[in-house]
Amino acid sequence: MGKIVDLDPRKRQKWKTGHNAPGQLRPHARRRSRQRKGISRIASIAFITAFALFNISHNVPLIHGCDIKGNISHNTGQRIYHLPGQEYYDETRINYFDGERWFCSEEAAREAGWRKAHSEQKPTRGLAFLSDFLDRETVLALLVGIIVGPLAYFAVSKVIGRRPTKTKRT
Repeated sequence: MGKIVDLDPRKRQKWKTGHNAPGQLRPHARRRSRQRKGISRIASIAFITAFALFNISHNVPLIHGCDIKGNISHNTGQRIYHLPGQEYYDETRINYFDGERWFCSEEAAREAGWRKAHSEQKPTRGLAFLSDFLDRETVLALLVGIIVGPLAYFAVSKVIGRRPTKTKRT
């Protein structure tokens, strides 16, 4: 049969030479498993980052100064643009898949076939006064930093910073 070299008193199993104990991974299998976990973590962090950036771009224009929202009405199909400060400006979300977009000027919106929203200017309230001090690019950078920063730190500390543990050989 084979030569018995070790006996595990806890499991009361006998192991034959040339085989690892049940439940123990070979050293190279542990390393591959750790590498796969690292790759899957990096992929998930990249997906979360791309998802966050895409969602932020619905609310914040990617080009500074182009803050006119071109919205398509779901009920009537009309192309309407909203100016900052108008009643539904903050609630309006840009959906690129529906053909909605950002405009840099009212003239550009009108030339593209969009009309101005009929809503009135609403009074400034809440944190809107911060727009005097921070431009949209700064706000976008802060949001990305808040979201991506901890994820990047986690990825670096878990994937790159982790060193393989030494296994005791008997």
